[in-house]
Amino acid sequence: MTNRISIKADREYLREIFMKIERGEYAVPVFQRDFVWKPNQIINLFDSILRGYPIGSLVLWNSNEVHQSKHILTDEIIDAPTPDYYILDGRQRLTTLYGVISSQVDKRSIFKLCFNLEKQSFEYSQKEAPFLVEVSVVYDTFSLLDWMSSLPSVVKNEEKLHSYIVNAKNLNSLLQEYIVSEIMISQCGLGEAGVVFSRINSTGTRIESLDMLQAVKYKGDNSALISSYVQRIQNRLEEYDFQGLSPKDILNCCFWYTDRKYYDSKIESLDKENLEEIFPKVENALVRAIVFLRNECGVVSLKLLPYTKQLLALVWVFKDEDEVDPNRRQELKKWFFYTTYTQMFMNGALQHIRNIHNRLEDYIHGKKVSAWDYEEVPIPNFGFRFSAKSAQARFMALVIVAKLNATGINMSEMRFAGFDHLNSSVSPLSYVPRIMVQGERIVLNDISFSDALKPGCDGFEMESYRRRMIDLETYFLESLGIIIESETGA
Repeated sequence: MTNRISIKADREYLREIFMKIERGEYAVPVFQRDFVWKPNQIINLFDSILRGYPIGSLVLWNSNEVHQSKHILTDEIIDAPTPDYYILDGRQRLTTLYGVISSQVDKRSIFKLCFNLEKQSFEYSQKEAPFLVEVSVVYDTFSLLDWMSSLPSVVKNEEKLHSYIVNAKNLNSLLQEYIVSEIMISQCGLGEAGVVFSRINSTGTRIESLDMLQAVKYKGDNSALISSYVQRIQNRLEEYDFQGLSPKDILNCCFWYTDRKYYDSKIESLDKENLEEIFPKVENALVRAIVFLRNECGVVSLKLLPYTKQLLALVWVFKDEDEVDPNRRQELKKWFFYTTYTQMFMNGALQHIRNIHNRLEDYIHGKKVSAWDYEEVPIPNFGFRFSAKSAQARFMALVIVAKLNATGINMSEMRFAGFDHLNSSVSPLSYVPRIMVQGERIVLNDISFSDALKPGCDGFEMESYRRRMIDLETYFLESLGIIIESETGA
C-alpha cells in the first residue's frame, strides 16, 4: 500500500503568518515565479479584505528535501535554514500582504499602499493629506497611536477628526484580527505535492501551467528553471512583437518534439521530457513560423494573430525544416486566411481542433493535395456584431497590411498598435486599425480613415467606405484562390 499524503486544513491570524515569515518558518521556494502583481491587483486584494470577500487559501508544503529560497519581497536567492513549510500557492497574495503591511523604510513603491479615510478605500497617492495614511501605519498599533496623536494639529474639524480616527481604528482591528485559511501538505516529495497543487483551486482560478510544471519539474539541483527558458524565448520573440506569447502556448509547442500533441495532453506531463533540449528547438521553430506569418500573411504583431492555435499548428509545420517550398508556402497562406475568415478556430472543441490539425498533417505528409477542403465563403458585408478582438477585425487589418505591402512598404517597417473605435455603432467600419510605419500612421488614398468614419458622418459616406472594404476583402480572398459565393439573391 502506498504512503498516504497528509493534507491538513488550518486557519491562522495574518499577524502570526507574518511572524513565521520573519522567523524563516514559511519560505518562498526558488522554483516559484517572481512577484508579478500590478497595483490594481494589490488594491483589489485589500478591498476584498475590507469587504469581507474570500481571498483564497494558502497551500503550504512540508518537505524533507532542501530547496533554495527567495526573499519574499525582493526575489533574491537567500541562504536560509530549512523552513517548516514552502509556499506552493498564494505567493502573490502573501507577498502583497506582507509587503504592504511591513514597516520597512526602503520598501518598493508598489507596497506603499494608502487608505483613504474619507472614501474608505485603498489607493496609491504621491500627495500628503490628513485623510491619507499608509496601510503599514494603520496596521502597526504603536505607529497608529503616534499618527492619531498628531492628527488634531492638522484636522480642526471635530467631526472629520473623529471619523478619521474611527475609520483608522476599524481598519487596524480588521487587519490585526484577519484570519487566513491554510492547506498543509506533508509526507510527500515535490512531485506528489505538485499533483495536489495542480488539483487545488483555492482562488477560483486555475494555477498557471508554468508554475505547475516548474514545481513538478524542479529537482533542487540548482539547474536552470523552466521559467528562465520561457523568458528567453519571449525575449527572442520581441524582435517580431510576439513577446506576449503566453508561457502556456510556448509549453504547448514542446509537445511537437514528443510523441504527443498539445490538445490531447496536459502540460504537467512534460515533466518527464528533456525540456533543456526541447526549448532551443521550440525557439527556432517559433521564429520560423512567425517569420512566415509576418512575411507571407502580414501578421506584424501578436495582436494581429487571429488565433494562437494557428501559430501552434505552423510551429508543427516548421519544426523540422528551415524552409518550405514556394507552393507549400502559398497553400499555408491560403489555409491561414481561410481559417481566419471562416473563424474555424472559434470552435474550441477537442475533436474539431484535432480534425483541423490532422487534415493539415495529411497535407504536409503528401496524403492530401490541400491543407483543407475549401468551400465557397460568403461575400464580406460587415453586417455582423463586431469586436476589436475578433478574427473578423484582424482579417480586415491584415487585408489592409497586404494592401500597404503591395504599395512597396516592407512588412518589417510596419507596426500594429491596435484599433481606434471612432463610432458608437457596433459595425466593424467603426474600428480602424492603427498601422504605423516608422512611427507615422498610414492612411491609404483609396481607404480613407478620416471624415467618413467620424461620429455624425452621413449614410452615403459610410456606405462608400463599406463598399471599398467589401471590394478590397473580396479581391484579396479571390487572389488566394478562395471562391466567393455568388451575389445572386443577396
